[in-house]
Amino acid sequence: LQLSLGDHAILRIPAASAYAERGYRDEKGEHIPPNADLVYDVELLSINGKSFGDLQKFEAELEAWAGKKLKAFDDGEDPKSVAKYKSREEYEKHLQKKVDAKLRHI
Repeated sequence: LQLSLGDHAILRIPAASAYAERGYRDEKGEHIPPNADLVYDVELLSINGKSFGDLQKFEAELEAWAGKKLKAFDDGEDPKSVAKYKSREEYEKHLQKKVDAKLRHI
């Protein structure tokens, strides 16, 4: 199972891997009957303290960075990139790969 921030998943645990025939009862009287499958509806809210909102903010910052780089390319203000990349599309693809790599390492 692989989840990204904000993703939902249904986790099913068969009775044999859960409490099996013994079931479960806590001190408050709550219980899980014997031979019950467990079903959890989960949402990944954060990873290492970073929330989905943090991810969206970082993604927006990266997109703004890429936009500035493309504008500099279009305006001829980045001669190194203009010389290295034959077209705007090629440079844009390069920048998108950089953005994607940064987002994968959050």
